[in-house]
Amino acid sequence: MRTIRKGFTFIELIIASLVFAIVAVLAIPSFSKMLAKQNLNSDIRSLANVLTQGRSQAVFLRKEIQINFATGANTDTQYYWSINPQNKLISPATLSSLTFKKDGALSAVTADIEFKLCNSKIGMTKNLILTKSGSIFYKADGTC
Repeated sequence: MRTIRKGFTFIELIIASLVFAIVAVLAIPSFSKMLAKQNLNSDIRSLANVLTQGRSQAVFLRKEIQINFATGANTDTQYYWSINPQNKLISPATLSSLTFKKDGALSAVTADIEFKLCNSKIGMTKNLILTKSGSIFYKADGTC
């Protein structure tokens, strides 16, 4: 009787490894772009969450709530948000904090604020508009 051998020969293993390596080399650049895009999406979502949470807290507690654009520990009346190092906050460049009034509107703001977050690796921006009344709208993506 003839025995049946199961498995791969060494040549088949080398060829399969080469095919896998070629596919991996082709996929790595698109994978790194996907990660950069996900970081940008994560930052814009976290900014929207902090702004929404601050506004909700101001209305709920009937107190002024301050949003700081720096690192720190959140308290009942202060929230902190900072951007990932891979991304950059283009606009507004000089804003260090915002304050929500008891009614949920922004304090000391005369116009809507457009936040632009940029990732130069993929040349893409994510845009968010915060109105004077405290509402948040997403704007179409742009380029850095």
